[in-house]
Amino acid sequence: MSLLNPNLTVACSCGWETLTDLDKECEIGWSKTTDLDVICEVEWEKTTDLDKECESSWEKTINQDVICEVEWEKTTDLDKECEVEWSRLVFLDVPCEVGWTKGTVVDVICNTEYNEYEIVIGPVSSLGCETAWISTESIIMIKDDVTLIRVSDSQPIAIDSANCGIDINSWCWSFSANVLSRDDANYVRPTGSGPVEVKLSINEYFWHFIVEDMSENYGYGDGSYTIRGRSPSAVLAKPYAVLQTKTWDSVTYPLGVNAQQITGTELTPKGWFQDWNVVDWNIPGDIYSVKDKTIIEICAEVVQAAGGVIMTRGGIPTSEAYEKRLIFYYRYPTSPKNFGIIVPD
Repeated sequence: MSLLNPNLTVACSCGWETLTDLDKECEIGWSKTTDLDVICEVEWEKTTDLDKECESSWEKTINQDVICEVEWEKTTDLDKECEVEWSRLVFLDVPCEVGWTKGTVVDVICNTEYNEYEIVIGPVSSLGCETAWISTESIIMIKDDVTLIRVSDSQPIAIDSANCGIDINSWCWSFSANVLSRDDANYVRPTGSGPVEVKLSINEYFWHFIVEDMSENYGYGDGSYTIRGRSPSAVLAKPYAVLQTKTWDSVTYPLGVNAQQITGTELTPKGWFQDWNVVDWNIPGDIYSVKDKTIIEICAEVVQAAGGVIMTRGGIPTSEAYEKRLIFYYRYPTSPKNFGIIVPD
């Protein structure tokens, strides 16, 4: 009697091809292993795709760096926006003579790539622009030509800064300058005959001033002097001018006196001219009188009656000669009574 189970014997002793069929039901055949790996584990050739999703592969690192950190080859482009490269400064200095307003307009009209400007020196007519190009970078350097001399003998005075200005309520200009040495400061110290007159030139314009004040600036191993002054018309006011008390009487002026005539009789003897740009009117004799007033106070009082102000001529083009001149003009371009109907310019 056989001890083998007949059914088991059939299962165990069947042929190889039978085992294949049996494997298909009981165990996954070898040929199916690949399909199983696709589901359970990613095949080797699939690893690249997996890395692309889970971790950036090496070739993807560059793209990632573009977002997170600027690549080395991108640094140059970044510098163009954040800081002006040294090579740009050379070409920025070239078109300095072009007007400020033209620079911006040219850049808008040309629409030329930035790298095309690198080869341009002077007018960029080849790019279709009418004027030379000026950079729109955030750094623009402007150099002014400023000199100061003593009027009496044209003695140069070394300075490293100067400024001057005037406002609507001031009849003369004011100025200050930083003198570099004691010797230069001595050139403009007041003398027995009064304050020293100097000529300040800025680019193509000049002003005359009298030096009225000086202060010393001390520093460790260094020192300078600051001088201050006003237009030469300051001599028409305190403390230089004589106070006057007088009346324009009917005996001297039987037909009355015009406003412009009053200011002229005060300025002409002192060597001053006037530009009268306000209305002139007649003042009867014995009507206008002054007491303890200087020449400039008399002139200011007269012109104020017509709504005018006074300004000493300054900012004279270097092509013109200097002369002592006061300008009388209206405070406003039109009469205040017409403000409601005048269109602003």
